[in-house]
Amino acid sequence: MLKNTNFLIFLTLIFSLAALSATGAIASGVLSIPSTTRNVIAPLGEPLSGFVFYNRKLIAETLGKARRLLLTFDDGPNPHTTPIVLDILKRWNLKCVFFLVGMNVRKYPGLVKRIYDEGHTIGNHTYYHIDLRRQGAERILREIRETNDLITQITGARPRLFRPPYGALNTTIVSILRQENMSIMLWTFDPRDWRNRSMAQTVASLRKQIHLDGGGKGGVILLHDTLPSTANALEPLLAALSQCNLLPSPYLRDPPHGRAFWAAKQPSVLHAFRKSWDLFNPEVTGRRLLVRILNPPPKVEFSAIALLRAKKSGQLFSALLCRAF
Repeated sequence: MLKNTNFLIFLTLIFSLAALSATGAIASGVLSIPSTTRNVIAPLGEPLSGFVFYNRKLIAETLGKARRLLLTFDDGPNPHTTPIVLDILKRWNLKCVFFLVGMNVRKYPGLVKRIYDEGHTIGNHTYYHIDLRRQGAERILREIRETNDLITQITGARPRLFRPPYGALNTTIVSILRQENMSIMLWTFDPRDWRNRSMAQTVASLRKQIHLDGGGKGGVILLHDTLPSTANALEPLLAALSQCNLLPSPYLRDPPHGRAFWAAKQPSVLHAFRKSWDLFNPEVTGRRLLVRILNPPPKVEFSAIALLRAKKSGQLFSALLCRAF
């Protein structure tokens, strides 16, 4: 009997985890949303004209199916390598997104102005490129606003996109960005150019991740315009993408055909999060066994006085039975 009960418990856990995976609750991404804060991210029914979290799942679903690529560069500008990247992009007539670090913006305002004047989108990558998860709300807000203010002074346009260093997010960061009316953009293709520092490895890694040998798929590419190896890899990468008719597209916050390019509807992952939490509500699902396993009932008193009271109330047999199991 005990073995059968344990087997049933095991099956219940397996099926519940499978249901979580199927609904997208166990999805790629960096943000875990607890029940008390999950509505911070684009509540259901709210229009997409404001805050959008371009997480990996959303990017893969929207750009992947449409075979659209977005090319993004982090950590710049750099006086030695950013001009090379800009020259190549100009020759190919391509527009990209540059997520700039505030301290570099202050050092090289001329490069920031050139990036903007040549039609590229400028995003915010914090002022000091720090892990915001380790900071308080006041420091997070200062990192974002000081960088935005600098870029606005130089270009006349306030950034609307934000990329967290290391992709590090928590609910405090998300809430502040939403308050600042800034959307978050992560990525789907990362050749780790900052680690390999090799032109050949960067190109080979992206060819594999984008599946260029199989025709290619869409997504967001992460590169760093501060590295000579990346600047040298850009031309051969664009040539390979061109052969698959998969050259990067410009980022348009409000494209003429609507948000189909980015997010034609509220991200389905948000519905999945809500459904996943319902899985643990016995009133919704009836999975009382799983809920009891996750939230065991308090221990029942098993004393002579308790048994005497049960006997007097005529509930002795029930009390003994409950204590046995």
